[in-house]
Amino acid sequence: MDEVRAQYQDRVEFRYLDANGEGRDAFRQYGLLGHPSYVLLRADGSVAWRFLGYRTREQFSAEIEKVLAGN
Repeated sequence: MDEVRAQYQDRVEFRYLDANGEGRDAFRQYGLLGHPSYVLLRADGSVAWRFLGYRTREQFSAEIEKVLAGN
């Protein structure tokens, strides 16, 4: 994830949340069930992509590119 963050840091805001701490409300809001969970939001705040479990750098990059392209 650090590689993806470095690649997109000028265009995408990344946040790391702890489901057992300060991120508890966000986990509920987005229907996340465990760790690791990921949510990719569009600029308007709507959910573009949600996933639970491991993803490769390439998979993350592909999903981010779709959202940045407006898909």
